[in-house]
Amino acid sequence: MALDLLLPRRKLNGNSAEESLAEFVRRRLGTEALERMAQPMVGGIYTADPERLSLQATMPRFLEMEREHSSVIRALRKQNSRTVSEDAAAETSGARYSLFSPSTAACKCSRIHSKKEFQVSDLRSPTGAASGQASIRVNTAVESITLEYGDGERSPKWKLRTSGDETLFADAICLALPAYISSRLLGTVDPQLAAELAEISYASSATINLGFKRDDIPHPLDGFGFVVPFIEKQSLIACTFSSVKFAGRAPHGHALLRAFVGGALQPELRGAEWR
Repeated sequence: MALDLLLPRRKLNGNSAEESLAEFVRRRLGTEALERMAQPMVGGIYTADPERLSLQATMPRFLEMEREHSSVIRALRKQNSRTVSEDAAAETSGARYSLFSPSTAACKCSRIHSKKEFQVSDLRSPTGAASGQASIRVNTAVESITLEYGDGERSPKWKLRTSGDETLFADAICLALPAYISSRLLGTVDPQLAAELAEISYASSATINLGFKRDDIPHPLDGFGFVVPFIEKQSLIACTFSSVKFAGRAPHGHALLRAFVGGALQPELRGAEWR
């Protein structure tokens, strides 16, 4: 692993293939670092195979570290010194997961009430003009999507058929769906896009919640959980100490553990295969 301090940056040219996470870690830190560190960390976050994960898409900060510092270890040292200084100033503590987070903007989601259908009134457009009501459907699947031109219309309309036997028309749509579902819906609209979406693989995992009396667990639970390297040949991907990580998850004197099995490397434990 110490050779990372001496290895040069990867030379990129127009023909350079995109590097997987496994290739990057193996190249800079070695096979043991991949098997004992990177793979279990990635397995705990993405339940995925690092050989098939794009480094640029999932952990681009590693690429930035190599470009800016020529060494992951050197970059982490500098980052750690800054973090310690910031923590001391703010008097904070706790685990730091930002290195292993995708570089996407944070999203705040609001809770939708469990009513089957409700109306949102007094919606405003960006210019401030009233835009009428928005009708929200829950527990309603979209069965098909097509593009249709009306009489005298220059732009096509999106036509949606729902499981509630409704037909809806829209000027634009946003598909916030798993890739394989979007692929099916767009099959007749854009076959090329549908084919590309169908190539995105998914791996399933099962979550098992376990409740214990705290006195029955000899471990101090002095952390947030653990991840398990695949080479250990265990059934678990990871386990989170949920009642330690989040308040109110277990009654006083009890503990809640959340275990994960399956994933890309052990699909037989989940009973699911790659799509």
